[in-house]
Amino acid sequence: MRIALIGGMPFPAVNIVSSILEKNPSIQVLILNNNTDDFPAEIKDNPQITLWQGTAKDKILIKNLLSNAQTLINMPGIDGSYAAEEEIISDWVSSISNILNLARNSNLERIIHISSSNIYGAVADSPVTEEHPIKPTDLKGIVDSLAEEMAHYYSSKYSLPIVMLRLFNLYGPYQSTENTVSSLISSALNNAPMQLWEEGEQAENLLYVEDFMDALHKILKTKFDSLAGESINIGNIGVIPVREIANMILSLLNKPQSLISFEKNHKQGSINLVPSIMKAKILLSWSPKTAIEEGLEKTINWHVENRNWWNVKPQRTADS
Repeated sequence: MRIALIGGMPFPAVNIVSSILEKNPSIQVLILNNNTDDFPAEIKDNPQITLWQGTAKDKILIKNLLSNAQTLINMPGIDGSYAAEEEIISDWVSSISNILNLARNSNLERIIHISSSNIYGAVADSPVTEEHPIKPTDLKGIVDSLAEEMAHYYSSKYSLPIVMLRLFNLYGPYQSTENTVSSLISSALNNAPMQLWEEGEQAENLLYVEDFMDALHKILKTKFDSLAGESINIGNIGVIPVREIANMILSLLNKPQSLISFEKNHKQGSINLVPSIMKAKILLSWSPKTAIEEGLEKTINWHVENRNWWNVKPQRTADS
């Protein structure tokens, strides 16, 4: 069997590919990304993996990719190189349209489209179910909601075998240091200030990447008729303040609390949503298993063992 993976590099796609091949040694994986430089050597040199460089805007490339696969995992992302929001939205719609239109004439048996919790916006009631109104308040939420609407349309009109996963905040190995957990860990390892906004009370709904992998494996094994056309929350059952995350990291590393610093006069971000995962429990028999401290310890260990990978990446303070 061949699985095509579009986007998501380097995180969480590296984790996805490694986990799939570990559990299914006979599978071939086809990866499409516009930048193959970020792939680690174990991905580039694996004979079971074929790298395709390009974007989903290329119809011929997408047609060839999908014609060679039975399963598609689609992880679209916003390319920071675009200068204007309208260009991002136009490019996004074009890419999703190409994928869905060409998937109609392919032999794909299942399509796993990765959406995000951003589509819910800043709602007050939690836990948030999949039936909650879609009210995005940022660009990521807007483009994710557009992609979901298109996917639902193609699933309904053309019986396209597609399921949408509304992913909450992932963390784990290979994540960019622009994200909260990796930023805090890398700062602590470098004995640099762990800068938090205001008092660090912003909350994160953190899901360790191995729990996400577990959900993907269940989808690959589940009879797909029960999943087609569904949107499913994939997240954790609670939130944790960023200040507490920082304290846990320092404790695990035996570093002083004095590394924590606070940026005042900065608008505090909204509290992250808590998802209802009842649908995931019913349809996938899935729920997260990794405690925050366990996941942080695993992520710290990876950073310690792979300093040459993350230490050359751009870093910023923990605001996302």
